[in-house]
Amino acid sequence: MKSNQSFTDHFLIAMPGMRDPRFAKSVVYLCEHNEDGAIGLVINKPITVTLREVFEQMSIPSVSSHINQREVFFGGPVQPEMGFVMFLDESESVETELQVSTSKEILEDIAAGHGPNDFMVMLGYAAWEAGQLESEMLENAWLSVPKENSVIFNCSPKGQWEAAAKLIGIDIHLISDDVGHA
Repeated sequence: MKSNQSFTDHFLIAMPGMRDPRFAKSVVYLCEHNEDGAIGLVINKPITVTLREVFEQMSIPSVSSHINQREVFFGGPVQPEMGFVMFLDESESVETELQVSTSKEILEDIAAGHGPNDFMVMLGYAAWEAGQLESEMLENAWLSVPKENSVIFNCSPKGQWEAAAKLIGIDIHLISDDVGHA
């Protein structure tokens, strides 16, 4: 692995032997990765919070019971009180592009029924110090693959781990969870 290789805009796919239960069978979207470390959002771990509860906590009126019932996700263990909205920006000024925001305005747009069609709300994030992610990858804790929006927005949370691994031609269930070193 090159020391200057960036995994920004990639998925991290937890290997079957992942020991940290917070990340077992997880898919993490890396928002940023550079020489200072990495920040990402887990995309496939729903929690027992709905958007209605988020809207109520933030005093945002909502017009749609369908949107109110949407799941909120565990974005990671760092700052679990901090919210993120991941969405596809479908404006005419840019190509359809994945965006991540902490803005209350995007939640207000979603609650009012005129936000993005494809979105996820998550609480918390994952972070790695300088060199930590690279070490974990060398220890076979993670696979990496360029992100694919369809895995985020068109797969169920239960199927995202497998779908992300298939992007690189791997059946994740055929990988041993025993880590070996030659």
